[in-house]
Order: sequence, then C-alpha cells, then structure tokens
Amino acid sequence: VATPEMGELIGAYDFIVNFDAAVLALDGVIFGASLNDDPFLCNLFGCRGFFDTGGAVELFEAASPFTPLGNLQDGVAPIVLATLVFDAIGVGTSNLSFTGNILGQSAPFNLLGDEFGIPLPVFEPGTGRVVVAEVVEPPAILLMLTGLLGLIARKRSIRRAPPG
Repeated sequence: VATPEMGELIGAYDFIVNFDAAVLALDGVIFGASLNDDPFLCNLFGCRGFFDTGGAVELFEAASPFTPLGNLQDGVAPIVLATLVFDAIGVGTSNLSFTGNILGQSAPFNLLGDEFGIPLPVFEPGTGRVVVAEVVEPPAILLMLTGLLGLIARKRSIRRAPPG
C-alpha cells in the first residue's frame, strides 16, 4: 500500500522486497488496479511484473498509457500496488525490507515514480516482520480415542435411560 505525498499521482514503481527464504517462499503476486485498470493490455505490453530470486522479489509496474491516472487515483488516498502471498516453509522470523529500484538506482527511497518514471520524494518505507511458529497438534490416535470414548459413554447413557 502506498500513500502519495503532496497530491502526487503514482505512475510507476520498481522495488525489491527482501525476505528470509528459509522461512518464506513466494506463492504469488496480485497486482492492484491503481496504475492499470486493464490487466489484459498491461500483461500484453509488459508494463507490470515480478522477479522472484528466492529471498527477494522485485515488483515493477508502469501506468497504462490508455487510462489517465486521475481516473484511478485521487492523489491523497492510499492505493494498493500489489499483494504478496507467501507460503511458510520453515519456523522462524523473516524480516521484510524494501529497496527502491526506480531508474535502476538501488536506494531506500527510489520506490515510486510519477507518470514519467521520475522518482517521487517518499519517506523511508520501513520494514515488516513475519513470525512463523510451529503448531503442535495432538497425535491423531489420541483424538480418535477421545471420540471413541465419547461415543461409548453416550451409548451407555442411552441404554440406562428409563423408557418413557
């Protein structure tokens, strides 16, 4: 999610999300509709995409030349750029950090660009963290025995009940 500053419209983004590949694996990317409202044309022209290198995923998108940005953004409200879906593959903590890559300039602040791809002044994007904990489940045999005991107890209580 990006929040424009000073009423700017976001016309492009290119950044890398770093994560711990021993804890998480990228399962998919769902792009938002704030830069492009026609996914077919955008996919056809290659104006959006991602590269997963295991431990880092680069996301990029440029605004559609066919739809004015003002129809998709108001320059004030937060917009969804993309949603990353991860699979937990290990137990542990994975820090998430962002590195901007607008115009190929790897820096913490070159994440977003205007409609011409010129970097927008943006605050430091911050970091995140995903904690994957092991869930200990009781053995299946214990669950089955508990259920069986419950059925036996229910059957006995029905037999002892006086006819009525």
